[in-house]
Amino acid sequence: MTADELAARLREGTVSLAFDTNAVYRDRRLNDLCDRIARHNLRLAAEGRAPVRLVISAVAYAEKLFDLKQRWRGTFNVDVVLDALRSKGIEVQPFDARHALETAARLGERYPNDAAWQRAKRDRCLSCLGLPPSAAEAPGTGRTCGATVDWHIGGHARAEGCMLVTDDTDPELGGLLDRVGLDTLDAALRLLSEAPA
Repeated sequence: MTADELAARLREGTVSLAFDTNAVYRDRRLNDLCDRIARHNLRLAAEGRAPVRLVISAVAYAEKLFDLKQRWRGTFNVDVVLDALRSKGIEVQPFDARHALETAARLGERYPNDAAWQRAKRDRCLSCLGLPPSAAEAPGTGRTCGATVDWHIGGHARAEGCMLVTDDTDPELGGLLDRVGLDTLDAALRLLSEAPA
């Protein structure tokens, strides 16, 4: 999706953006994006249009909390984090049965049988180690490899009808039609702010 296409969708309102973990990693950039979305939402409200919703799934939120806990150690305070999210208009959404069903359906579409699923997990594990799956002579089948949280984050976004904001290009999020990178979102918001009122 281009910045112009995204700006057109944002201009209409009623868009929901779900943040992947990598999209909330850099606090200053996230704060800037959220502030600009809040200003855009004021314009939408003045026009009688629905606002742009900002959400993060509990799965991505857990990853972010873990990063913050490592960074701040003994001074980590979850209330400060929750207040910051609320102040930026980001809603933490649970991962429930509906999201699990969407994740399973999405995985079933991509991996129609057990062999394809095990191969995908094995290939992902090798890729994480910097090894191309085709070049590795690894004896394992992939059965004991874990699934990544990205499959759950993508399933949540799809179940909620959200556009996923992510810079992740790994295969776990492939097939998710509505996804946009941070630079594209930034450029679209810039286009909107430069447009006449």
